[in-house]
Amino acid sequence: MADRYTYIPYIGLFLMLAWSVNYWLKLQPAFHIVAPASVSLCWLRAPWSRESNSAIGVTAFQLFQHAVQVTPKNRFCDKNLSFPK
Repeated sequence: MADRYTYIPYIGLFLMLAWSVNYWLKLQPAFHIVAPASVSLCWLRAPWSRESNSAIGVTAFQLFQHAVQVTPKNRFCDKNLSFPK
């Protein structure tokens, strides 16, 4: 199903990740170079991953067609494709 409300449970995980990074930065000075570089690479990669994921479902009809191709015995998508366009 949709993952549009997953940001609420992930708040705790992001806080834990931020505090862990802060802890490791205090222990190892070498992480002061590695951490910003890795965050920058992830931040620069984000627009391309969004484009590749959203290219599948341009319209609802195309999304259901793709879902039927990937999972042939998908009754939900078969039912949605059977309605008039």
